[in-house]
Amino acid sequence: MSKQTVISALIRLVTVHGLPFAAVEWEAVRDLTQPVLNVFKTVINRRNIVEVVDNVAAQIACLIAEELKGSRISLKLDIHTAENLLIELVNLLLEYNIPLSQVASITIDNGANVVKLTRLASLLAETDHFNATVKLIEGTLAADESGYDQAESGGRADEDELGGRDELGGRDELGDGGEPGDGGESGDGGEPGDGGEPGGGDDEGGQDDLETNTQDGKDEMEEQIEQSSRDREAWIKVLENMSESSFILPVRCGAHTAQLVVHDVCKLHKSELREIRTIVKKVRQSKYKAFFDVSEDGRYPPLPNDTRWSSDYRMLLAIQKGKTFFANLGTQYSEIDLSNYFDFIDDYVEAFEPLADLTVCVQKLQTTLSDFFLEWIKAYGIITELNDNNRFKPALKGAMEDRQHKLFDNKALLAAIYLDPRLMFNGSGMLESDQKDEAIRFLTELSERQAESTSLDKPGGKSSKKPGSFSLNDYLSATIGTEKPIPKNEQPLEMQLRAVQFSERVDADSDFDLIEYWKEKSSAFPAVWPLARVVLAIAATQCSIERDFNLFNGILVKARSHLAGQNVKRILIIRTNPELIAKAVKALYPDE
Repeated sequence: MSKQTVISALIRLVTVHGLPFAAVEWEAVRDLTQPVLNVFKTVINRRNIVEVVDNVAAQIACLIAEELKGSRISLKLDIHTAENLLIELVNLLLEYNIPLSQVASITIDNGANVVKLTRLASLLAETDHFNATVKLIEGTLAADESGYDQAESGGRADEDELGGRDELGGRDELGDGGEPGDGGESGDGGEPGDGGEPGGGDDEGGQDDLETNTQDGKDEMEEQIEQSSRDREAWIKVLENMSESSFILPVRCGAHTAQLVVHDVCKLHKSELREIRTIVKKVRQSKYKAFFDVSEDGRYPPLPNDTRWSSDYRMLLAIQKGKTFFANLGTQYSEIDLSNYFDFIDDYVEAFEPLADLTVCVQKLQTTLSDFFLEWIKAYGIITELNDNNRFKPALKGAMEDRQHKLFDNKALLAAIYLDPRLMFNGSGMLESDQKDEAIRFLTELSERQAESTSLDKPGGKSSKKPGSFSLNDYLSATIGTEKPIPKNEQPLEMQLRAVQFSERVDADSDFDLIEYWKEKSSAFPAVWPLARVVLAIAATQCSIERDFNLFNGILVKARSHLAGQNVKRILIIRTNPELIAKAVKALYPDE
């Protein structure tokens, strides 16, 4: 075992695995790590581990900045006020030394504020006001950040950040002054369940809690949901009216678009869904617990979540799978009888299963726009072939057709479809002639912007010189290698782009890598390959942001509530880039 291995492991313990900084001094941990650290005369304790985390986070940021150097990038953003998001966006780009002109697109969840942000960012990228804005932002951030750290650390930001005190002011983060005791990490609630039996001795939240929802409360919640729906429709209209000359392209989140389809249909059946939700909550009362305990098929359906439509699907799917059990339960207790809704549940599960599968598929970290659209077509095709007796079929088809028209307003999606041989091939009717022309215009404009932007890749390749030494390669690049290379027998860009639509068809059911396909086609379409790299890098969804937000649940736990703001940021950088830990540690702490 090497010094770098030990340091990397300790870093993962206090960041990726969410243990307190004091964990590096736990007896069991020291028994494993100290023999190696002693050989290299290295000391790691609860004080200096904070500095090590700081250094590793900074090194990871440097590695990311180097990787992104000179490359067009696609960003993902969640809803916030446009002005604050612009501040955070520019500050982030400054931190990684990325000019705004490198940003090709921003994938959004259809929020008007983020559309406004895209316009502001586009304006900054195309004008001379960027430096002035940066100065303003840097001043604003300096003031905000200082106040944030003081507030988060209870007036002890400097001590917390430097590791001068433990994160709970002299006590370990678990609050027991030492190693975690049995069950300490989970509190008194035990381990979280899987959505099956409610934990503890009584029902979830208590019987009284489940029955305190008045009709006024329900109406208020429904009004909030309806208002959210109206807001989303307004956001979409703003998005559709985006200026044609926007420098940074806004892209609809595919998963959110699917969610809007579901909302369009489910609002027509909100009374049935509300009654089923009420019964599902009621069955968790303690008076029915014995019935679940004695039955092998007795499983509690997942509780619904108003912000995630798929929770309704999972709830109804669980009821469908346990139909016999719930039928017997209803004969015993008429107040929770679901048998009248079984036909409704069967139709719902059958109709919405394709959209549930679509949502899961597009939530992958790397989903291209054309991959999303293929999943969209697959869901639509399955719904089209449903039995006409399914009550949801007509509304779902109509909602998807309406949303698809809006999707086609996005130039990046048209370009992605145009570049995908599963959708665009010789004889394909996927795009109309005007849509093909729109895709070609977009790709041509993208090429012009790429040519205008200053590439940081020097002619002659990357320099291999050592610091302080003379590089003949760099000197030749600066003196004789500055002329633009002359293409050899290369067809004009538009001719290459128009030839794409006559490509050989690729089976849509096959295991196909679109990026690898265009990499192999780079010799036949040398001018198209750089454009394909940009278009296929545009994120189809911003779901990964929400997963990153969920990481805060493992960082800002009750036992670590005094973490300084900068420490949270550093932990999050490492936790979202665990594959770079070893490389960062190797650069910072070489084995002697």
